[in-house]
Amino acid sequence: MKKLIPTFLLLIFSILSGGAMAQALYTVSTFAGTDTVPNDTISTTGFRNGPDSLSMFNHPCGVAVNKNGIVYVADSYNNVIRKVTADSTFTLAGDTIQGFADASGTAARFNEPLGICVDKNGNVFVADTYNNRIREVSPAGNVTTFAGNGSPGYSGDGGPATAAEFYLPVGVAADTNGNIYVTDNGNYVIREISTNGIISTFAGAGVTGYLNGRKDTAEFSGLYGIAADDSGTVYVTEYVNDDVRKIRNGIVTTVAGNDTNIIFHDNDTVSYYPFGYRNGVNDTSLFYDPTGIAVDSAGNIYISDEYNNAIRKISRKTTSTLAGDTNLHFVVDTTIRKDIIGPGDTLRDTIIDSAAIVPSITGYVNGTAPASRFNSPVGLAMDRAGNFYVADNGNNVIRKITFGGFTGIPPLTPPVNPILNIYPNPCSSQLTIAQAPPGKAFLYDLTGRVLWSSSNFKAPYILNISGFSPGIYLFSAQSVLGTVTKKIIIEH
Repeated sequence: MKKLIPTFLLLIFSILSGGAMAQALYTVSTFAGTDTVPNDTISTTGFRNGPDSLSMFNHPCGVAVNKNGIVYVADSYNNVIRKVTADSTFTLAGDTIQGFADASGTAARFNEPLGICVDKNGNVFVADTYNNRIREVSPAGNVTTFAGNGSPGYSGDGGPATAAEFYLPVGVAADTNGNIYVTDNGNYVIREISTNGIISTFAGAGVTGYLNGRKDTAEFSGLYGIAADDSGTVYVTEYVNDDVRKIRNGIVTTVAGNDTNIIFHDNDTVSYYPFGYRNGVNDTSLFYDPTGIAVDSAGNIYISDEYNNAIRKISRKTTSTLAGDTNLHFVVDTTIRKDIIGPGDTLRDTIIDSAAIVPSITGYVNGTAPASRFNSPVGLAMDRAGNFYVADNGNNVIRKITFGGFTGIPPLTPPVNPILNIYPNPCSSQLTIAQAPPGKAFLYDLTGRVLWSSSNFKAPYILNISGFSPGIYLFSAQSVLGTVTKKIIIEH
């Protein structure tokens, strides 16, 4: 389901409101990963164990922490599960060879694992996304298949989880009773595996969309992160609907994010999912691809707002920014396309989602939370002391956010943001990148898989997309000036 932005929504988003004071109590540091490059450059990609400051990751996506403070990382492009202590990084399971194998330690194989969690007994559960399985890893590194038979599909409810089918499982969470919840992305549902190994659909009608209400008829789109609190409430993020939803007592509601229906001039109701950046009241807050999620004992929710390059906090009534330099946000470059609805129908204007969001400032900066910079933060976890761990995907490091440090508001320095101008959008054959920062460029699908890349990119450039399936994609250009990303609709 597409996001549609009418022209009257072309506006300038507010300068950071209400978030600076929340940020000012936190500091950001690098917990693991090579931290030897200057600020505002992309960190080193690779695979290396050893001292935390010298370790290397390749697009880490998931992060979890156990009760003893040991951090586990789904090192996605390395196809490895890493274990990070206060001073060293190890391989818990997997090798850099992509595949599937249940085994111990480096003999095990994964296929771009994304989500990860730890249960109360210290066992690690992994959403092995492209193997369509949920894997269980013991503290000693022994890997078994916990759920999924490896075939992409949607079957098995009411039976043993190991015989069930998933379609691109992404997020995984454990509740205090030992039940495991999975965001089954391609099936648009949330699955539950009970302690007796039986799988069921916890929420979702199995169709893409946006609908609250009874959990069996609710609709989701772009399910990613998932968390469960002590009261039995389950929370999910959606990167297509750009919101945070919760499931409690059998009912699905929206916690934060502005989901609305718009009536166009011909009285057609069109689903409209605004995305961008805005703090304030929860039901008017805006996000740009929320991914990782964590919940504290007071019921506050924290998310990785990936393309806003920020960590956001959602309290009972309001949304604020915990970390990330969010000084400037605005929407530019809307596109209008005319569609013929069908034989005999009149021509009408349809306004397509082609707004380029200038997100918070992308980069790699540690220090006080309001001045810190991230590059596509994805995974998020919280330890018992209230520290946060972030899988900073684009910087290939694990960041740590701790309470304390700077207590004032730093001076506001307006950033110089790169410009990304792409047309036509939607597109069916050739995509013209008219303006973009020189450097690296990537085309991703909505699961984060790289479909095209250039290490020496320079605009103008014409990209042939005729071979790609219809859908929503992300084009990202990265340089020392920062990163700018735009959603692309491909239609044939």
